[in-house]
Amino acid sequence: YCNNIGVKHLSVFAFGRENWSRPQDEVSFLMRLMIKRLDKELAELHKKNSIIRFIGDRSRLSQELVSSMHLAEQTTQANTGLNFNICLDYSGQYDITQAINRIIQENPNQTITEESFANYLLTAGQPDPELVIRTSGESRISNFMLWQLAYSEMYFSEVFWPDFSLHN
Repeated sequence: YCNNIGVKHLSVFAFGRENWSRPQDEVSFLMRLMIKRLDKELAELHKKNSIIRFIGDRSRLSQELVSSMHLAEQTTQANTGLNFNICLDYSGQYDITQAINRIIQENPNQTITEESFANYLLTAGQPDPELVIRTSGESRISNFMLWQLAYSEMYFSEVFWPDFSLHN
């Protein structure tokens, strides 16, 4: 739908860093589901000219999932349509911390501004979100894009994600 209405950037919070504390069976199921859905949806997303990009820490993910992610990114990297960010093992705090660490490694004497700091975030080069839709009746941002959401509009829906549609 986002492709149809001209949305150029879409980020989904697929799995937060805090989700590792869920029961192991649930985490394993979610990781297998990610591989399965990615394998199923890749051809369609590529056909629709979408650019798939994964944002987060890959170090704790299985090699099978990382390989599927890499294939999706490589397959769609030359596309020019919707920039589809899938946030996986992601948190806003992690994003800010990794940005600081990169700055220290690359140029510890650099003067940092808000604009230059944004260039080290995992979403560098992309606009900040204009709209955040939070489903499930929760009215919190759950450690999602803490820096990038400073001026975003927030919409909280009682509907759970699988049932969320254009009519909510």
